[in-house]
Amino acid sequence: SSDVSREVLVEQIDALKRRNEQLEAMLASSGSASANGSNNGSERRVAEVKRATKETDIRVFVNIDGTGKCDVATGVGFLDHMLDQLAKHGMFDLEVSCKGDLWIDDHHTTEDVAIALGQCFADALGNKAGIRRFGSFTAPLDEALIDVTLDLSGRAAFYLA
Repeated sequence: SSDVSREVLVEQIDALKRRNEQLEAMLASSGSASANGSNNGSERRVAEVKRATKETDIRVFVNIDGTGKCDVATGVGFLDHMLDQLAKHGMFDLEVSCKGDLWIDDHHTTEDVAIALGQCFADALGNKAGIRRFGSFTAPLDEALIDVTLDLSGRAAFYLA
């Protein structure tokens, strides 16, 4: 049974690798600035957002054309880890500092960081010139398969599953 499951997983991984290669080839052949994540030296795509509520005090900085440098301190270990991975693999620089009411729970911190991060990306993207509206990526990580879909349409949402 585990051999069958392993074979199915290997087939799925191979199919995903082929699909990612196809997508990379399509992006490379499109010749658009967004294919490689570069804005070709035009206006810097950076932003900073500060958000203070009764429950949290947050500062977020994003450099979309960064290198994956990340300095995050929210007080929620898993959230810090996920934001670090997002910046690292998304190749953007991210700074997040948050003081929240963690003695109650991590809900306000998580929610308010997500709101501030979304506002920061929206500010950094400006008019979104050269940006495709949405995209997706799937990758195998050890025994897990991750699937990320981003939509930059401007509709407010943040899902972490």
